[in-house]
Amino acid sequence: MLKRPQKQQKIVVSCIVEHDGQILLLRGSQVNDRASSRSMGYFSIPRFTVAFGREPERVLRDAFLDYFDQTLEEMSMIGTAQRLTDMGQTQEVEIIYRASVPKVTGRTGKFLFVKKSDADKYMFSGMYKKFILE
Repeated sequence: MLKRPQKQQKIVVSCIVEHDGQILLLRGSQVNDRASSRSMGYFSIPRFTVAFGREPERVLRDAFLDYFDQTLEEMSMIGTAQRLTDMGQTQEVEIIYRASVPKVTGRTGKFLFVKKSDADKYMFSGMYKKFILE
């Protein structure tokens, strides 16, 4: 008898980060996080998998300190999204935040800040467009 794949849920947290009137975009392959792997080679807003028992906001804050040496300020949750991945076997629930960074540091070479109006030139997925233009 064939074993049926188990269906699962995954929580992902993402953040639209602003600095000096621009938003932060990250190439999917530049952060070693499974949540970013679906956008390998494309730019998108930073997103991270939330491990069981972790607070989504804490995951974002820790990731920005670890990966980018940045402190997030003025954080607020602005929306949610859900989609099926892994050929319908995983329901991914995404919590979307907005925040700002006080300064751009030397390590910022890992990512790109662009004007809000230019974001669609870099991004593969248009799902964040309504949140970016708010």
